[in-house]
Amino acid sequence: PRFDFQLGTGDTLTARYSYTRGTQSNAGISASTLPSAAYNTHSVENEIQLSNSWVMSPKAVNDMRFEYTRSRSQSTPLSTDPTISVQSTFTTGGYNGGTTRDNQDYFELQDYFTESAGSHALNFGARVRATRDANYSDAGTNGQYTYTSLQNYLLEIGRASCRERV
Repeated sequence: PRFDFQLGTGDTLTARYSYTRGTQSNAGISASTLPSAAYNTHSVENEIQLSNSWVMSPKAVNDMRFEYTRSRSQSTPLSTDPTISVQSTFTTGGYNGGTTRDNQDYFELQDYFTESAGSHALNFGARVRATRDANYSDAGTNGQYTYTSLQNYLLEIGRASCRERV
C-alpha cells in the first residue's frame, strides 16, 4: 500500500510498504535425485519507503527520502544423512547443501535541497547508506559418497552387508 499525507501547505509525506514471501517444498528433486535429497526454502522481504517533499518558499524545495529493506532467506534439508551419488544414475541420502540462512538489512537516507535565484539554481544534498549481512551455512558437513558406477555402488552395499553379518 501507498499513503500520501498533506502535512501542510506545500508539504507532502508519502509512505509505502511492500511484503514479499516465497516458499518451496521438496526443491532439488529431479529424475535422478530422489526425494530424500530434497530441501525446503523460505524467504521473506519487508520494505518501507518514506519520502517528504517540502516546498519551503516559492524558490526553495527540500526532498527527503528514507528506505529500509529487511530480507530473510533460509534453506533446510529434509535429511542430514550422508549424500550418496552414483554418477549418471541417481543421488540419494541427505541434501549436501545443508542448512543456510541469509539475513540482510539495508538502510538509505537521502536529503536534497534546491533553491533558485533568478536564472540560477543551487542544488546540494547528502545520501547515507548502510547494509548488514549475516550468513550461516553448514553445507557439506553431512558427508558425501560418490560412486563412479552402479556396479561399484552395489559392490559396496554387498560388502557392508557382509560386515554386518560378521
